Amino acid sequence: MLALERFSALGAFIWLGLGGRRISSDGQLDGPSSDATIAETWRKRMRYRWHLRRLLRDRPELIEDAGLCLEEAVRQSEKPFWRA
Repeated sequence: MLALERFSALGAFIWLGLGGRRISSDGQLDGPSSDATIAETWRKRMRYRWHLRRLLRDRPELIEDAGLCLEEAVRQSEKPFWRA
């Protein structure tokens, strides 16, 4: 059961972190182009950061499994949803 719980928490963390802005090939931020996309991006960031705070509180050993150091995870979790 612990392995399934660990996989589920980590999978949700990684999946929710995929939303947001990317850097395009010319070095510019490539972000959402419509209000609906902006709202969806913000919603994904809020959920990602909520899950990140939950992992930091309950299972900090999983943070490194997700490819983040603890300091970076804390910085990411404290950002407001409108910041990429």
